[in-house]
Amino acid sequence: MNTKGKIAMTVGVLALVVVGGVIIVQAASITTINLIGNVNFKFHKLDMSGAVDDQLITLPTTVGNNGQVRIGKRVGSSSSFRAIIVPAAGDTIDDTPNKEISLFAPNDFVEIVADEAARVWWVVNIGTSN
Repeated sequence: MNTKGKIAMTVGVLALVVVGGVIIVQAASITTINLIGNVNFKFHKLDMSGAVDDQLITLPTTVGNNGQVRIGKRVGSSSSFRAIIVPAAGDTIDDTPNKEISLFAPNDFVEIVADEAARVWWVVNIGTSN
């Protein structure tokens, strides 16, 4: 991969866990694009084309990720199953216990920012892009 450019990309079909603070999805493909030189911005393409059920996506902990911005976009032709985003143990979304974010249709997206001191992933933007 050419590291002199502005992006680096990893692609794969992964299992349902959080490993080293990385979001991992089961039975659906996830593509992560990191801007080189800015590890605090991550884009995740959540391809639900191969999904056979709703997919649970656990965010990494906010600890050690303060100020990190993540954007998740659901893609794929199937709109039968949801990509469900949940916080890691000890964290919340929008400071609300047990809150989750569901991306129902292709092109639904969410943008979130980590607040390590409060142990919260704050939702900055959510919607559908066309």
